[in-house]
Amino acid sequence: MAKPKFDGSPKVRNPNDINELLRRIEYLEAENACLKKLKELDEKKQRRKKGISLMP
Repeated sequence: MAKPKFDGSPKVRNPNDINELLRRIEYLEAENACLKKLKELDEKKQRRKKGISLMP
């Protein structure tokens, strides 16, 4: 069984603490936005590389 990866975000100690939950959500949303940007840049790079390799 695969071990879950540690995402580096602060863990919520008390699930009833709304402020702590909101901080975690904000952190995860920011991390997600960064990962999406990196993915877009990688896809753009791959398309450019593919375009160059198709040229004779």
